[in-house]
Formats: sequence, structure tokens, C-alpha cells
Amino acid sequence: MTEDNITITTITAAATSTKSILAPKRLTSLATPFLELVQNLDNAINKQDYNKVIKYTTLGIDQLLSKQRQSDLAIADAHRMIGHSLMSVDGYLRKANVFSMYGRQLQAIEAYDEGLQNVAPGEDQEVYIRQLEQERMVARKRNNNHIDFITKLPADIVNVVIILVFSTTCFQFMQDGYFSKMKSFEIKGLGDTSHQLGPLNTTIIIGFWKIRQTLTTLDLDVGDNVDSVKVVDLLLTCTNLIKLKFTTLHPLNRLIGDFSTMKQHRALIDLQIKSKDIIGSDIILLLQRCQELRRLVMNTCHESVLDVINRYTPNLEILANNPQSDIEQLHENGSGNGKGLKSFYIDNGSLPVSINSVLPVMYKNKTTLQTLDVHISQISQVNLQNLYITYPDFTLDNITHLTFWSYAGIQELILQSIRKTTTLTHLHAMKMHHMNGLIEPLLIMPPLLTLKLWYSYTVTMDNRSSLIRLFELYARAAKKSHLSLKHVDFRYCVTIPDEILSALAAINTLHEITLCGLNSITTNGINSMISKLNDQLTYVCLKDMSFITDDIIITLGDLKQLEYLELSVLNHVTDKSIYELLNKVDPLILTKLVITYCAKVTKACIAYAKQKLKIVEDI
Repeated sequence: MTEDNITITTITAAATSTKSILAPKRLTSLATPFLELVQNLDNAINKQDYNKVIKYTTLGIDQLLSKQRQSDLAIADAHRMIGHSLMSVDGYLRKANVFSMYGRQLQAIEAYDEGLQNVAPGEDQEVYIRQLEQERMVARKRNNNHIDFITKLPADIVNVVIILVFSTTCFQFMQDGYFSKMKSFEIKGLGDTSHQLGPLNTTIIIGFWKIRQTLTTLDLDVGDNVDSVKVVDLLLTCTNLIKLKFTTLHPLNRLIGDFSTMKQHRALIDLQIKSKDIIGSDIILLLQRCQELRRLVMNTCHESVLDVINRYTPNLEILANNPQSDIEQLHENGSGNGKGLKSFYIDNGSLPVSINSVLPVMYKNKTTLQTLDVHISQISQVNLQNLYITYPDFTLDNITHLTFWSYAGIQELILQSIRKTTTLTHLHAMKMHHMNGLIEPLLIMPPLLTLKLWYSYTVTMDNRSSLIRLFELYARAAKKSHLSLKHVDFRYCVTIPDEILSALAAINTLHEITLCGLNSITTNGINSMISKLNDQLTYVCLKDMSFITDDIIITLGDLKQLEYLELSVLNHVTDKSIYELLNKVDPLILTKLVITYCAKVTKACIAYAKQKLKIVEDI
């Protein structure tokens, strides 16, 4: 591959400790160019050569920006230099050097060409013109060089990530003894295997056989290749594997393999599978042979897997079916104790699962569940009463984090299960068919720390009054203890008017707010809340609300503790308020700004924000 292609390959080497695996001599060699730059700058200052002071200072800034993966800022700096002096060589050299540092040799060559076209001719410029020509020649050679990157890696590398490369070549290196101490290996896509001389499966297995003693973590994405290694082959070969992530574009039954002759795999505790389709029968033998599993995450699976999992995973602690976001990892110091699930996530996107598939898992683990995130289809009152009989004393007494779609029947079942809990701290309810029915039980529980209410379209005075009562209760609790409401997230709820914002503003423990698609509140209502929470708010997210104007954004600049601000789909917010906000906030406190889909905020304004703040994200 050429150096231009090296950007599609990411390689990381790290020891299991926090120390670098690079020897001191190698670290010194990496730092030498920058140390020389600092020395040159010192010499220029001592000699009062201000042209060189400017040159070395800006060069140092651009090198640091590039090494911090902020090449766009370094390039922008080079463009400013060119703009100030079109016929000077410095800007073109700077631009080309940044491109070259990132392996983008073709763009570096274009920058050298641009400089040769624009630099003013003359005897005093001959040295600089030759420099452009020489460095362009180096860039051309680099662009044509083929790099055997694997042989350049340190011998004691333990973690490798390879993205979109010729995987067969990689496995050949493994067969030849490279990475003999490898502990973690990740391949994203098997690449082009059209020139493979032997069976791909054999090539991969021999490669893994060479590192089977040390390999404990494997992330393998086989893409649409059905002739590659199967899951059973990996587990038969890598007997010390602790964590496996396997991804395929095909149904799992084509790549699972035959587990009937495999003995118990005693090491594997963490398994993540993503495929086109997974059904219960696909994983029966797999789970029977991997009884130590403590974490199981599967994407694109049928709800029939739940019955199989419920029967064959005695040590499971974390279960996630079709999760839409990242799932927590196992605690390193934990150990399987066979007591039951602690975290259960199930989400089929827009399609809820049936209560008959989910409830057996929930009931079996009712005393151990701490995190529950479920999307269950609604049930009739007759079915609800039958469930109370079939599953008596269904209570989630140790639940701390609860997320559910509050459909008819399901809301009653869930709320009945938490009626006696004193541990619930985070509640996220969606599609509430009866807001008052949701809030009333909360009035007799200890205060929540996080409350998220999404998609409530029913407006009644009872709904609003119950929410106000809840927040007044939390405000009183906050005066006695810090264990009261800290985070609210309201999205597309017509039940949220100014009066509720006013009640929220009285809670002195509240630090984080997310407001999205709320059409019942006004500019005055939100401005008043922000002013009252001036010394408290650290996190603010405002989305998809037409009444949000420049005045509100400017008011946000007065928040003394604001660390994170997100603005999205705000059509009336302009550059004016963003500039004023940036000039008011302390960049040491506000460290992250996210601006997405705000039509009247320009790229120039975003660029200014990136100069002022540590992290700025935009679309």
C-alpha cells in the first residue's frame, strides 16, 4: 500500500499497564524534532531575529495541532499565512508539511506546486524555490513507496487494530511469528481475498494458532465473506480468549459452526455478536459450551433467543439484545457468581417485543436487576391480570436505572414492580399514555437523580399539576440533602409549560437540562429558568424549538459553571449570539460546544469557536 493509503490503517501498541511500551531511546527520537525546533526558537529570540521567531513559533503551533489530530486548524493557519503573503514560501511549505505528516502526499505535492507557481522569482528566492522542489521530490517518492507496516512494528506489540487491509497478508505475518505476545487483535473487514491461494479459513486459523496462548481479546469483522473463519473455530483455537466480538453481514447460522464436539470454554466471559439474523436455535450449543459468559450482546436477533438465554446462561450479568447504544463493560475486578442478571437491555427499534418473551427473564432475575431498558408491546387489562397471577410478587426491589416505553398495561406492570423500591435513581419513560399515573408513585419514593420524559402528547391539568407537585417535593428535599434531582431531559412533551420550568428552577441540586421539541413553553419561561439557575447549570442541551432566539443563547453565556452546551435544529439562532456567548464564557470551564443543523450559524463562526474552546463539534 502507498503512504496515501496508510490513513485507512490504524495501529495502536500499548502495554496492559499505563506505561508506554516504547523504549526511552525511541521516545527520545520521536521528541527530537520538536526539541530542535524549541532550540531554534530560543536562538532566534536571543539574536532578536523576529522573522525567525515568527517562523519557528507558528511552525511549533502547527506541529502541535497536527499531532493532536487537529490538522484542519493547522491547514487553516497555513492558509492565513498564504493570505498575508501570497508570494512568500513559508505558507506553502507549512501547508505541505501538514499534509505530509498525515500521509496525504498527493495534497502535499499540490501545495508544493502551488508555491512554485506563486513564489516571486529572484536571486533572493532561489534557495526557497529549491527547497520547494526538493521537498516535492521527497513527497513524490513517499507517494510511490510501498510500506510493509507490520514488519516496522515493535516486537513486543500487544494490541493491534487493522482496518480494511489485505487480511491474508496480516495472517501470514502471524504465522511467521510476528505479534507473539499479542493480547488484543481487531480486524475491521477482511479486505480483498480474490488472490487468496489457499482456503481463507485455514490461513486465519493457523495465524490465530500461533498466538493462541496470549490472545485474550478479539474483534473480528468478516464482512460479507462466508468462506472465512467460523465462531466455533475461533473458540476451539483460542482457548484463553476472554472477550470476543464477531461481526458478519450474513445470518449467524452460516458462520456459527458446529459446537457439538467442543468442550467447555472456561475463559470466555464476554461475547458480542452482530449479524444479519440471529434466532434461538443458532445459539443453543454455543451457550451450552460457554457457561462462564457474564456479558452477552447481540444485534439483529429474534426474541426467540431470550428463552434460550434464560435457560443456558447461569453466570450472565449483562444481557443486551439489539441495543441502540453502547453497553457497559464488565467490572475488571468482578467474578461470575451465578446470582443473576444485573443489566438487561432489549430494543427492536420501532418494533416492541412481546411480554411473554421478556417477562420470564425479568422475573427470574427480579432480585438482582439494577438496570432495565425494555421496549415491550402493550397488553390488555385481561392479560395484565393473568400476568399478576402467573408471576406473583414481581418486584424489582434493587432497580437503579429504569427505561421503558409506557404503553397501556406495561406502565401499570412496571410501576407495580417498583412500588416498594428505595433504590431507583434514574427513570426514563417514553410514550406515556397516562402521565399522572406515572408521576403519582414517584411522589412516595425517594427523589430521583435523573428524570427523562419523552413523547407525551396528552394535555390535562392533572398531568401538569402532578409534575409541579413532584418538583416542589424535590425542591424541598434538595434543601436538606444533595440526593435530589440533578438531571432532567424533556423531549416532545406537550405537558411541559412555563410553570413546570419555574418549579424546576427551585431545585438547587439541578445541574443538567435537555429540552427538545417543547412547544408549550415561551422565551420568557426559559430565560427566567436560566437566570434562576445561573450558578448551578453545568450541562445545557436545546433542540428543535422555534422560540429559541439569539437572546436566549446570549443569556446562556451568563451561566458561571457551564461545561457543556449543545444547540441543534435552532433555526433562529445566528452568528451574533454565538460570538457574544463565546466572548462571555470562560474557556477553561466551557470545554465542549456542539452546534448541529443551525442554518444561520456560519462556518466562519464555527472556526472562531474552535479557536476559543477545547472541543467544538458541528454538522
